[in-house]
Amino acid sequence: MNRSLSRLWVALALASTAMTSVAFAQAQFDIKPIERYQLVSTRGTVINEKQAEGRWWLLYLGSTRCGDRCRAPLRLMQEIMGQLNFWERRHLSAALLSVEPRSDDVAKLQDYLQAHRPHVQGLTGSSFNINIAAKALGVAGSAVCRADGSMALENDDMHVAQIYLVKPGGQLVTTWHESTPASEAVKQLRLFIANNS
Repeated sequence: MNRSLSRLWVALALASTAMTSVAFAQAQFDIKPIERYQLVSTRGTVINEKQAEGRWWLLYLGSTRCGDRCRAPLRLMQEIMGQLNFWERRHLSAALLSVEPRSDDVAKLQDYLQAHRPHVQGLTGSSFNINIAAKALGVAGSAVCRADGSMALENDDMHVAQIYLVKPGGQLVTTWHESTPASEAVKQLRLFIANNS
């Protein structure tokens, strides 16, 4: 009995030390815990937090129900990607992140994004996963995906007009309005990447 009790105390002491070490590391080095999420891509792949946060992203938060009103930001993303060379595109992904998964399944997103292939993909998932991903990728607050799969926007005009540039690690770098010339956005993008590599 004493031996079992002693093992329990040792286990508790080790667990306490490990938790203290993690808390100290987070405080000292500003390490943010990575929340797990999974999104489904229109390219037939599942994207998790490690894959997403290891890349640069052009993101647009929207829905297929937005119709033609959302085409301008998608065209801008397509033009930006088209002006980059092969090596630059290897480190950057462009995506419409659906904030209305109730209406946006993979097939519907594929159909909606037909005109923006091959560069722009669609991402969807559960409301829970979309909200975690938006937060992790630095774009939370622009749109919230309700538990029932519907979308709540803080500012509908800003949502429709902007695409987001997010660097690896999930930090928002800048936003571009749909009227930004693609050549100007590409110039800025190259500078951001050069300064962050």
